[in-house]
Amino acid sequence: MTGANALSCSMGASNIYVKRSAMASDARTTIYLKPKVYRTLKVKAATTDCSVSDLVNAAVLESLREDAVDLEAFERRAKELSRSFETILESHF
Repeated sequence: MTGANALSCSMGASNIYVKRSAMASDARTTIYLKPKVYRTLKVKAATTDCSVSDLVNAAVLESLREDAVDLEAFERRAKELSRSFETILESHF
């Protein structure tokens, strides 16, 4: 998402665009964070000019993208022949 309603929040090596403010279509939820994690998240929010909600959304989206990449790799390799760990050990020792 880009444009006037987007805000770029950096998560790791990538930039993720998240909504600037809550919209009527956004869902509300409660999450429980360790106090140290929450304090660190608040500092990051303040230093990056992002809200805590923006950062949490960006982190969740990044995790889901990583899962999608893993699933794609798994599906590409699903038809490959497999060998048991024991077979590999026997062939090398």
